[in-house]
Amino acid sequence: MGFLFSKAKKQHGDHSGSGDTSGNRKPVSEADRAVLQLKMMRDKLTSYQKKMDSTLATEMALAKKWLAEGHRERAAIMMKRRRFQQTLLQNNVSMMENLSRMVDTIEQQELEGKVLQSMKEGTDMLKVLQQQLGLDRAEEIMSDAYDAVALQDEISAVLGQSVDSVIDEHLLEQELDAMQSSLD
Repeated sequence: MGFLFSKAKKQHGDHSGSGDTSGNRKPVSEADRAVLQLKMMRDKLTSYQKKMDSTLATEMALAKKWLAEGHRERAAIMMKRRRFQQTLLQNNVSMMENLSRMVDTIEQQELEGKVLQSMKEGTDMLKVLQQQLGLDRAEEIMSDAYDAVALQDEISAVLGQSVDSVIDEHLLEQELDAMQSSLD
């Protein structure tokens, strides 16, 4: 199934097909071998089916010829043989359907396995990231953030006050009285 989602790779150097010179090839899995074997068998059955179709047509023509020539027994024997071969052909079609279903099932299972492996890897990474952060660390970061925001609010409040509100009027009056009395 790997061929469905992979990009074609060009081989450089050795074009004989023997040996892996690219270093980028993935190893062939058992599932890939099984799928290849099933597809090869399906191709053989397809070839057999084509041969049988041709044979059946030839036998039908021969049976008609013999019947026309008056050889009824020969024509009957040929028709019996033809029916037997049609039964074999029908079995062949059933086997091809079973092979196709099996190929599809293997490819689907392989895909599901890859999805599950990806989900496992994602879950493992999520756990690692959660361990790095941890609940206590998250609460500490949020507490620090709240403290920083509160301090910034206080600073903004102080900076936002008018100069008059920062100066205590009563102290100012006392200081002015003290200066006046020193002048007198």
